[in-house]
Amino acid sequence: MKSRVVKTLAQKKEYKKEDRARNRTRINVGTAFERWRTLQDLKGFKSDAELATFLLDSLSTDVASSAALCPDPNIISWSFVLYVCFIFIYFFYFTCF
Repeated sequence: MKSRVVKTLAQKKEYKKEDRARNRTRINVGTAFERWRTLQDLKGFKSDAELATFLLDSLSTDVASSAALCPDPNIISWSFVLYVCFIFIYFFYFTCF
């Protein structure tokens, strides 16, 4: 039987603080999760951060097309970035198979 580890109040507070910090960097890819993992395996990336960086870098190399999608190139929202990432994943996924 596992022994239970008793945490102090300070340890619990520290854990909650760290958990809130982790939550600020999380995104939900929803139904695209399986495709996200497939692309991650195909490209050989070890972490989600590596795949996200790859996708964002791939988008930045094609400034003309992304500028055409965005109404104001000086203001890009996270929802726009995610939208473009999903479009990229969708087309990349179907061109690989």
